[in-house]
Amino acid sequence: MNYLIDTHTFIWSIAHTGKLSKSANEIIINNENSIFVSVLSFWEIALKVSMKKFTLEGITLSEIPKSAQEMNFQILNLTANESCTFANLPKMDNHKDPFDRMIIWQAISNNLMVISNDGFFEQYQKYGLQLVW
Repeated sequence: MNYLIDTHTFIWSIAHTGKLSKSANEIIINNENSIFVSVLSFWEIALKVSMKKFTLEGITLSEIPKSAQEMNFQILNLTANESCTFANLPKMDNHKDPFDRMIIWQAISNNLMVISNDGFFEQYQKYGLQLVW
């Protein structure tokens, strides 16, 4: 199976594995699965660290891509088509986070199941989002 991990899932998988659900952890460590992390997650982490909304423990920003590779995660770049068709994702009044919304759109566009504990993601299932936690 192919999975896209949300930003918090990525952080927890490299730094706080105890925060992952049992099923999320099993999916991530199963070598038969392909796990993707979006470049948007790297940007989101860097932005939040620079704004002091988030601190990294035991890892620097420049080490994040290497950590993803060490976990055998594939890096998912944002394509021009995904950027241009993003407007097709319905807007939700209660969920305006641009990082989350683009990760959701990448998952839908690439037929990837998202591993996330974010409750806002559930409302996108009726638009094709596959979700697991």
